[in-house]
Amino acid sequence: MGKDLRAESDKMSLEFEVLDLGLVYYKNIIPRTEYIVDLVKKLSDRYDSGEHGDNWTAVRPWEAWWDPHMPKPFNHKFYIFRHNEIQNDDFYRDDLIQIADSLYGSLDEAFKHYSESLYPWAKAAVKSEEPLDGILRYEDDGGHLPAHQDLGVSSRLISTVSYLNDNYDGGEIEFRQSGVKIKPEAGSIVFFPSNYLYVHEIMPITSGTRYSMPHWYHHLEKPRMSDGTE
Repeated sequence: MGKDLRAESDKMSLEFEVLDLGLVYYKNIIPRTEYIVDLVKKLSDRYDSGEHGDNWTAVRPWEAWWDPHMPKPFNHKFYIFRHNEIQNDDFYRDDLIQIADSLYGSLDEAFKHYSESLYPWAKAAVKSEEPLDGILRYEDDGGHLPAHQDLGVSSRLISTVSYLNDNYDGGEIEFRQSGVKIKPEAGSIVFFPSNYLYVHEIMPITSGTRYSMPHWYHHLEKPRMSDGTE
């Protein structure tokens, strides 16, 4: 495991740890994570109550991610959009903007450092981003992800996971080839290459609920998306 490092960015001092080549753990970079989780929960409840009526919104219920061979879903997803993708007439626009600005603002700052200060090849190679993300909710009734790599048949180049809480047990992310197994702190972001050298898995949640947001950077201007077979 690498040694703790600190580097100056334009806006703040970034705390990060290089765990392996391309595998970087940024700490304390997402502000107000507890507030974000609470906002997402309340937004979901408000949507489910039908508060929006006939008004249009991009908000959708939590979506289960199933494996047909498993009795329970791996996790549930709540879709999240970047600020410029949130329509002016969305009934929940103000709430969605608060979530987007906090999560993507932090992600953009970390990626700027990752791709300019640590791995300049990434700045030249990345041509686009995954167009739609979701906050993933892993629960203590089977929430986990088996070992997989993110590339598959897609054009994914760099993977990230933003962590919104750490008040749960289990749920560590493990990179076996790197000999790394960590439970990131709330407010942190982990970056790693999407290829087969970075097969990873999420350990089962044994208590509590884990909230995180994955995001991917692509090497094609028009991303070739995953088909879910990773």
